[in-house]
Amino acid sequence: MAEKPYKTSVRGRKFLKQHEGLRLCPYKVPGANERYWTIGYGHYGADVKPGVCITEKRAGELLKGDLEKSYEPAVRKVLKEHEGIHQCEIDALVSIAYNLGPGIVSDPGFSTLAKRLGSSEAKTYKKRKTIYRQEFPKWVYAGGVKFEGLVNRRKDEVALATEGKYT
Repeated sequence: MAEKPYKTSVRGRKFLKQHEGLRLCPYKVPGANERYWTIGYGHYGADVKPGVCITEKRAGELLKGDLEKSYEPAVRKVLKEHEGIHQCEIDALVSIAYNLGPGIVSDPGFSTLAKRLGSSEAKTYKKRKTIYRQEFPKWVYAGGVKFEGLVNRRKDEVALATEGKYT
């Protein structure tokens, strides 16, 4: 069961960092029409300025702030009424939300993943595992192009959510 309700665990942050990678200088995601720059472990926003680099410590602080402000609340919102919440599924849901935006898990108008997680279908962990196996693999495209890196990330997120495998 979850150690701290709806908080990303230390292992979950490590999992996320491995999948995001660390870039200390700002960049734009290739092939995407992004409004803002990205830095650190995938921190994205108006506060990221071209040419302004950060330290690894600052990257960790940005990640922690992003998780607490946006992604953990999105996961809390969708799971709060369900039974038997496991830390591994919180960490996997935070990971996919961090990669695709919080609406992927919390806005039923945005994704069938969020719609199904917000329904009575997701009441038990056993049923949520089926949802993870069916829904996560759908999210492997960026700009209409299928990316092998996203395919691998979704496989790892499914293994984490359903089997507790922190790769």
